[in-house]
Amino acid sequence: MNDSTKNILIFIAIVLVLLTVVQSFQQGSLTGAQTVKYSQFLEQVENGRVQDVVFDGPSIEYQTTDGARYLAYNPETDNTALIG
Repeated sequence: MNDSTKNILIFIAIVLVLLTVVQSFQQGSLTGAQTVKYSQFLEQVENGRVQDVVFDGPSIEYQTTDGARYLAYNPETDNTALIG
């Protein structure tokens, strides 16, 4: 392998690492959601403060009636108790 091939492979590896880092930061900022405990999510549901909810596996993204966005992680494996 010559020097230019090694340099190209190193450059590609660096770019892939940087893209992975940037993507991981963007995932948290795209939702604009603050992470809260599951118990806080349940409390807000019981108080009627939750307007919209999206279940995605163990993660629960929701918006309260005042427009704030939150992210909670469900310790349960089945959301049917919350859905109905």
